[in-house]
Amino acid sequence: MLADAGADDRLALDDPVEAFEYEVRLDIVTLTIVIERMIALERGDLRIPRREVLPEIPLPIYRSRLEMARALMQEMGFHMLVVYGDREHSATFAYLTGFDPRFEEALLLLSADGRKKLLVGNECMGYLPDASLAVFKLHGSLNWLRCETCGHVTINTTERIVSLDAWQVQNQYNSCECGGLLKSLLVTPSIVRNIRDPSLLAIWNAALEDLRLADQWIFIGYSLPSEDVAIRSLLLRAFHTRKNRKRLRVQVVSFESDEPAAPLTPQAAFRMFFPRSHFPETAYEAGGVEEFVGRLT
Repeated sequence: MLADAGADDRLALDDPVEAFEYEVRLDIVTLTIVIERMIALERGDLRIPRREVLPEIPLPIYRSRLEMARALMQEMGFHMLVVYGDREHSATFAYLTGFDPRFEEALLLLSADGRKKLLVGNECMGYLPDASLAVFKLHGSLNWLRCETCGHVTINTTERIVSLDAWQVQNQYNSCECGGLLKSLLVTPSIVRNIRDPSLLAIWNAALEDLRLADQWIFIGYSLPSEDVAIRSLLLRAFHTRKNRKRLRVQVVSFESDEPAAPLTPQAAFRMFFPRSHFPETAYEAGGVEEFVGRLT
């Protein structure tokens, strides 16, 4: 069952009065933000960060929404619900999880027995209100800043703040509460990638443990490049420290276009990395995310 994530948020509300009130609140929030931006522009001060006027939805509400979706699945006889989300189609995704996939595509997998997984890219911003939907940002994020003095990580859940890292003068916007300078916590694409930051190491260790315990690894839009030594090392450690390696299943979802092929295709790279017993011929999807989701329905 594939849920269309392109619908407006108000369509997810059964009560017409509640839907109308919700839409009015959104209009007021939008108008407030526009007025603040106009005032800042007239004053010539564009450094004023946006006020956090967005309404906060409590965590129990998201959990109840997932439970209602699961109850409907059981009533209709569905085993798996797959919700797709991207920048233009994020309403249903945000309604169920509170996560905003504004930069890259994302998938929510919800089974009838309560298991749930969230598949996102590194550049997705936002936050997860439900800790059971684990997302590991191995390379940091565009809205993370780390204090050089105390090591505290500042996270802005409403907008990108990594541009503060380029400011030459320290001020109230790029300063930690301890007085230290805030610098970006983001691992950029390069051959040498520094992931030794304590905050990132904690994320990598958590990802390692989840990989060790998972029965299936699904790679979507990742070609396993040879220069990505850290990721390869993570996968090898997770594979060789598993209690039962035979249970692991590896699946790769890629998209083969008409453009000139790279020296080593994603399929060839994964074939060289994983044993055939864990990554059979049928476990490679060459039709992209859309075809992969279609097979799940």
